Amino acid sequence: DVNISQMFAQPTIAYLAAFIEGTGITSGKSENNLSLALKDSEMVVKVENTKSEQEQQPSCILLTGVTGFLGVYLLDGLIKKTNADIYCLVRGKDIEDVQLRYESTLDLYKKEFLKNHPRVKLVKGNLAEINLGMDDATLEMIIEKIDSIYHSGAMVHHIVDYNTIRKSNVFSTVELLKIAATGKKKTLNYISTLGVASVRDSNGFQVEVDTNDSPLSTNGYTLSKWVSERILRNVQGIDINIFRPGNITGDSTGGICPPYKNHALLLMKGCIQMGAAPDWQRSVEMTPVDILSNAIIELARSSHGFNIYNMSNPYEIDWKEYIDIIKNCGFNIDLLPVNIWKEKHLAMADEKNAMYPIREFYLRERKDIMTREWKSFSRWNSKEVKEKLHFSGIHYPEKYDDYLRLILNYLQEITFLTN
Repeated sequence: DVNISQMFAQPTIAYLAAFIEGTGITSGKSENNLSLALKDSEMVVKVENTKSEQEQQPSCILLTGVTGFLGVYLLDGLIKKTNADIYCLVRGKDIEDVQLRYESTLDLYKKEFLKNHPRVKLVKGNLAEINLGMDDATLEMIIEKIDSIYHSGAMVHHIVDYNTIRKSNVFSTVELLKIAATGKKKTLNYISTLGVASVRDSNGFQVEVDTNDSPLSTNGYTLSKWVSERILRNVQGIDINIFRPGNITGDSTGGICPPYKNHALLLMKGCIQMGAAPDWQRSVEMTPVDILSNAIIELARSSHGFNIYNMSNPYEIDWKEYIDIIKNCGFNIDLLPVNIWKEKHLAMADEKNAMYPIREFYLRERKDIMTREWKSFSRWNSKEVKEKLHFSGIHYPEKYDDYLRLILNYLQEITFLTN
């Protein structure tokens, strides 16, 4: 069954059909989208740098996705850790709209000190357009000035298909590659997702795998990230770093996070509202956004050549222990067999429950996962990343009790949760 709110949440009949099917495919058969993605993954960008020298420390950085959760923390870190001017590509009708979107983001994440910062330069653009929506003069300025690129921007949507999302998520990578490959040499730092290279083992733990020439999933978002990675692998002559975050969570000092569109937090709140949670055999991984952004910047500044970094927190917590911490904070939740939870609670949830918009992901079987034997991937795994960061003074949280309490306190402070 499809309820009224779910119907109106889908922009077309095709989107609705994909939602019902659970495939995330909306503009044709999954085979067509997969074939298109495989074809796109073979794109090659020619490197035509006119200046071979590269600045040891960048003086001008281009950042996409600054109005997003990770993006604004990357901006904060780049301001603090470098002396560079940061050119931020922001979508908007005009420069006033760009300024408004930027400042609204700073208010949301309590980073008002970045307003009117002399080293922050806002640039009107659009990831889905040719030349990233910049006019010729702006594009030429970016090509000549920029030393380093951080590509954090993307269309994050887990229902739309690959064909719908490819302009924002794949063509934008190609456009940025063209910028990096023209004029003076530039480093391109690409924010991907661990979803392109991880599966759950029989015990419910995340296992990093080598996808090689085949994607893990036909989900549009994940597929777009896999294609971008493949395109970046084909490039010769410029430094490229690919960063694969896992579950990005609230910052480690105040727990600040955007809960209303965060899948994991909607799941948490929904279970609290039901007073029940599934007795899953799986782990939970949480990576504080501020630690993640600092880690990305540190690795980007010290890396050369082509690198892939799996950035998830190597320390995980058992789902039951995760629920116990929530219960110890005063919330009443009973662990129930998965089928009972689905039938008696999730299937009966109405619009008042936080899981209502995402409940079909749990009620219906996923059909986007590619089935094959995957080779374990250890060359760039997150444990090695942790060890490399250790010498820079950056540490992932090992114990979740205090950190999860911090997030719960913030969520109560903004009234997302009520005890």
